[in-house]
Amino acid sequence: MKKELFSLLGNVASVDFYFFNGTDISLISDNNAFNMTELAKESLQLQVPNTLTIVNLNNFYVTIIPIDKIRRLLIIPHINTTNIPQDYREITKFVDNLNSLSSLAYQLFTNKKKPNWKTCVKKIPTAQKEVDFNSKIDLTAKFKNEQTIFKTIKNLNFNQFNMALDKLTLTQYMGTIFEQNNYARGEKDVMIRFVSLLMNNVIESGQVLIDVALKIQDDILGTIEFKKNIPPFEIWMKQVAIRCFKEIQKIKDESALSIPEKCSSYIKNHINQKLSLTILAQNLGCSKSSLAHSFKKKYNQTTSSYINIQKVKAAQYMLINSSVNISEIAYTLSFNNPNYFTRIFKHYVGMSPTAYRVNSSPNYS
Repeated sequence: MKKELFSLLGNVASVDFYFFNGTDISLISDNNAFNMTELAKESLQLQVPNTLTIVNLNNFYVTIIPIDKIRRLLIIPHINTTNIPQDYREITKFVDNLNSLSSLAYQLFTNKKKPNWKTCVKKIPTAQKEVDFNSKIDLTAKFKNEQTIFKTIKNLNFNQFNMALDKLTLTQYMGTIFEQNNYARGEKDVMIRFVSLLMNNVIESGQVLIDVALKIQDDILGTIEFKKNIPPFEIWMKQVAIRCFKEIQKIKDESALSIPEKCSSYIKNHINQKLSLTILAQNLGCSKSSLAHSFKKKYNQTTSSYINIQKVKAAQYMLINSSVNISEIAYTLSFNNPNYFTRIFKHYVGMSPTAYRVNSSPNYS
């Protein structure tokens, strides 16, 4: 099983891949996203035989790829990056993107070109419920109390944050009304909104890197979405809020790396993306000149050279461990075009990607 390749592809597309062998489902990409095994199981019951099936379960999209009569690959987008299509143009583009990703995943898994699948999109409707809110209640104080929560998480002041959670907020008010009406979907939606606003304030504060904050958010939103036994909303809201705070605080406390070390880590974790000194400086919260100077002093090379070397290392792995063509490897690693990728590869390796693949083949002698 080529788990490293699927983790690599998962990072590019912000998805996770699951494999069904006819009996069990296992995660074959490890991108620190929320475990969606239960969603995968539910989706498999809705697949259409001999087709590429895209299942919409309450706006969670699962793509089921038929490998053979029994085995299946499943693609599930990360929660924080799922873009819900709104009209036929967006839906067409969305389905087309899933088709392309499915073709690449099938090729990686089987080392064969994909069959001419038919595509079937299945939507499972969600029951809607109307809930009345008292329009005469003044929500100003509740809104201000909620803003205090957002302000204190920006400063990572736990005592003030905890005190703010004890006051009645807009989220608590709305969630409690849904709770009184026995509408769990409404409770979850309110909680998802609250967590998204919390994490947006964390990102704005610059306390942690954006991708780290989004991974924490991804995991918490998954926990909310698949919560089966919801506790009283007031208690649940405080539990979720404190978990957000503690996880952000933990990441910040552990973030003792120097700027060059953080830069190196960022490059390796985002090797499939467009990278430049400007992008790195923006994400690390420092100036380009200071980053360039400190990185050169630490690693005795420029960030540009380091980026190229790491991309070439990733390309070498893909050339040896997959049959993906060189153009696809170039685009996967965010090179502008295959010719430029070939020039960079040859500069560092001493031979073209094609020659490297041939020379590294087990059958080569």
